[in-house]
Amino acid sequence: MSTLAGFTSELIDYAGLFPPAGLEMPVVVKNYAEYLNGPKRDMLARLIVPAARLAEFEKAAADLLPKKNPWRISALVPSLQEDQSDFKFAISGIAQFNKRHADPLNGLAVVDVIEIKTPTIDHIRRTIDQLPHELSAFLEISHQEDPTESIRLVAETERRHRFFAKIRTGGVTPDLIPSCAEVARFLHTCAEQLVGFKATAGLHHPIRDEFNLTYEADSPRDMMHGFVNVFVAACLAFGCSISLEEVEAILKCESADAFSFNHDQLRWDNHALSAVKVARLRKEFAISFGSCSFTEPTLELEQTGIGPQIIKSTN
Repeated sequence: MSTLAGFTSELIDYAGLFPPAGLEMPVVVKNYAEYLNGPKRDMLARLIVPAARLAEFEKAAADLLPKKNPWRISALVPSLQEDQSDFKFAISGIAQFNKRHADPLNGLAVVDVIEIKTPTIDHIRRTIDQLPHELSAFLEISHQEDPTESIRLVAETERRHRFFAKIRTGGVTPDLIPSCAEVARFLHTCAEQLVGFKATAGLHHPIRDEFNLTYEADSPRDMMHGFVNVFVAACLAFGCSISLEEVEAILKCESADAFSFNHDQLRWDNHALSAVKVARLRKEFAISFGSCSFTEPTLELEQTGIGPQIIKSTN
């Protein structure tokens, strides 16, 4: 496997239900089925579905779910408040969904991961205590405050292999986009604590630049983070222990030429990682990002000149 193929393997969680795309469920499941069978399927990871919409998903996907190789789904669940009823209802619904769709006659699908907002230490503790053993969780941590204590708590749990951090990297208005310094702080802390992560929102484009924030004609524009920037920075933070300042420098980079992917090595500045190590770091630590578009990031990766070698299936 080439360095770039390892770097982009199962990189994108498809979240077509969410803004700015905001597609209807039948369109989303049809798209996901097509992407799974398309030439760029190696870049595709899970489908993102709110737990509250799993019944709607089942109806829309009834004729599309496979008899082998189940669809993998990440379910968004309500934040754990002192009243745990909404969370428990969602988890119960996931368990029933998984039982039904373990039978090939019903079409195979599995919710193996949840995503949940955990704005405080108390929310993190509750989620760790209440999550059933068969599920893993991405805990969304605020980028606006120092995440060190939250990420350290995730690192210290005895079940750390099932708990990961999550950062929101954009949105449909400029105020929702975290600064390079905030994203760098999150990535660097995750690397220090050896906590895997995913990102969500705002990573439609490979390289940092100014873009429209929605698909509307009068959309606001702003600087958006690039997914190549974010995941190269993460791989080097985990694999080479680069400094916080270097992580931020990678996030600020606006040139694809700064990133070198040859057959057996990823390089940025004076730092390099082997293809084997890049693939391992991506799988274990820099896990994925959610995007409401699959075609936009994959097509733009080709257009940067970085991506032609990975657009063909590796089968």
